[in-house]
Amino acid sequence: NSTNLSAAALAVLLRHKGVQAICALLDYGPHGGGHGHYDKLNLMLYAHGREWLLDPGRLNYRHKEYHSWVKHTAAHNTVAIDSTSQRATTGKMIWWNVQPEFTACAATCDSAYPNIKLARYLFLCDTFLADVFTVEAAEESQIDWFAHADGRELVPAGESVESVPIDLGNYPGYRHLSAARSYRQPGETRWSFVAGKDKRLSVWCPTVKGEQVISTVGIGYTIDAKVPCLLRRRSGKRTSFATVYDLSDDGNTVRRVVTDDAQPLRMAVETTDEKWRLDFAERTFAKN
Repeated sequence: NSTNLSAAALAVLLRHKGVQAICALLDYGPHGGGHGHYDKLNLMLYAHGREWLLDPGRLNYRHKEYHSWVKHTAAHNTVAIDSTSQRATTGKMIWWNVQPEFTACAATCDSAYPNIKLARYLFLCDTFLADVFTVEAAEESQIDWFAHADGRELVPAGESVESVPIDLGNYPGYRHLSAARSYRQPGETRWSFVAGKDKRLSVWCPTVKGEQVISTVGIGYTIDAKVPCLLRRRSGKRTSFATVYDLSDDGNTVRRVVTDDAQPLRMAVETTDEKWRLDFAERTFAKN
């Protein structure tokens, strides 16, 4: 069953068991002293028989990359501000909702960066994971959202789009991101992390004006393991990253995702079999 491990500050959102298991993990603290990573509100995901969104913490301490990559925010599935890593800190769970058809929760952290509030909202059902990450900053900031997946490659789903190489800089963690390419396109984008012929994680990303979408490659569980990464970059004081992960084997179950810029915590998700209306602000989740 889904469990909020409050002592470890780890939320476990779970559907099914065995080979059909779907599990999303949200890490909201505590830091963990010298062993800790700067990764508050990091998301990990296991679905259709394999791990997808990963945490690189298995890399051995003897490697220099443990300190220059593994510990830094850019190596995790969370948000980094101005290409810097978060502080050592602890977040908190603000609500937790387990029902027969879904699990939903929200966690926040207002001390990872000075004068910035981070919050992450999750909804897990049998066919998809909906994820809304909000950022509220006192000053104009560069806001980077990361998703690292244990797959062979990251490709745009649907029509091909043009891209250009981009240098992500020599910042902590960022220096290990290679083969970066920038995509600029309006409207909704859909990406696929591909692990094999019949294994893919389809990612729906409703974009906002001015967003820069970047594909790049990080380090996995060994020094030689190359892990594709999706990076969404925005500039501003307030923003909301909405994402829907299709949890079917072939990535073709989710058909449509609708968001509203005026109501960033609301979302409609249509699949091949059902329609959901999600309202994280009101904590209401209804299937049509």
